[in-house]
Formats: sequence, structure tokens, C-alpha cells
Amino acid sequence: QQPTLLHKAYDIMKEQDVKFVLHCGDLLEGSGKMHRDQLYEMFLVGGDKLREYIVSIYPNNGLKTKFIGGNHDSSLFVEGGIDPLSLIARERKDMEYLGMYSATIKIGKLSIQLMHPDGGNAYARSYRQQKIIEQLAPEKKPNVLLIGHYHTSNILPQYRGVYAFQLPCFQSQTPYLRRKGLMPEVGFAILHFIVNAKGIHSVRVDYFPFFVVNQGDY
Repeated sequence: QQPTLLHKAYDIMKEQDVKFVLHCGDLLEGSGKMHRDQLYEMFLVGGDKLREYIVSIYPNNGLKTKFIGGNHDSSLFVEGGIDPLSLIARERKDMEYLGMYSATIKIGKLSIQLMHPDGGNAYARSYRQQKIIEQLAPEKKPNVLLIGHYHTSNILPQYRGVYAFQLPCFQSQTPYLRRKGLMPEVGFAILHFIVNAKGIHSVRVDYFPFFVVNQGDY
């Protein structure tokens, strides 16, 4: 989670008068069985230890965090039948668990869908976003789609009437990613929406990349 940078991000968001934080999954590294080397890359192993770590280290500066689970989080449920994210939300009242993989929240007339899809990055960054939006039923399309999982950022401002944001992450390059030739983008974005009777009037994105990360902190 790059805890030092994550706390810095929350401090910036607090200064910017952010109303709440949306997290698109993978708070936890998982079971250690996501790939053959994962267990040896983790400094904490086991659902209880990972849960305790998040409860103790995740920023708590007054901002509410709404979050979903991802495939790494889900691996712990698959292994043991217990969802550690629901336990985290019980212990941290500032963290609201919305469910695994996808959830939609409403803010007035604005609907925002959080999604943690599957698979790897495509040949073009916008490709996954386009294909996901193309499969959304017309009556269930959100105004805004936030996508985690891919560890790279991209903005697709208007596709089938959906504003899509593929989000960066807070994980430095692991040996697994290095072997795959993948460099994650560490950072976050603050989204400013102005809404009118017809929907979204305007969107402003303030993007905050972290180019210097804590190596080996994953």
C-alpha cells in the first residue's frame, strides 16, 4: 500500500476539501497464491495479519473511504471462506465496504460505479475501458466509471455517455511485475464534478503522481 505515500495522499485530499475517498479494490495483497512467487514477495502472510495491518496503518484523518474488493482481496475469501474486508469495515468506522468487484453509489443525480475487473492491460490503455462500457446495459450505465486493477491511469471522457477513469495504484514494482516488464503508476486523482439537471455539466481532474516510491514496499 506504500503507507507513507498513502498518508501523504490523504493529507493532500484533506487540504483540498475532498468529501470522501473511493478505492477500487485490492487493499490486501492476498493469499500468497496469486502467482508462483507471490508468497516470497510478501512481508505479511495470512488474512488476520493483513487485516490487522490495514486496520492499523490505513490513513484515518477524518476522510470517509468507500471501497470495494479486488481479486487479491477475494483470494483470501476463496482460501478461507471469510471476507477480511467486511471485518476491516467493522473495526474502522471511517471505511465503508461496498462489496466485491463492483458497486454503484449515488450522489444526488450522479451515479458512480466502482469496478475491479480481471485480466491484464491491453495493447492500448483505453481498450479495456471501451469494452467494459460497451457491455453495460443502457439502463444501468453510470455517469462515472472508476476502474482499478490495472495499475495504470487513463481518462476516457465520454464513451456511450460514460466518463471513465482508469486509476493508478499505491504499489511499487514487485518482482512479478518486473518479470512481466510492467511498471505500475503510483498516485491518485481528485475528481471535481458540477452537475446540472441533465447530468454532468463539467468534470475536472487533478492528478497527483508519485515518481519516487519506496522500493520493495509492496
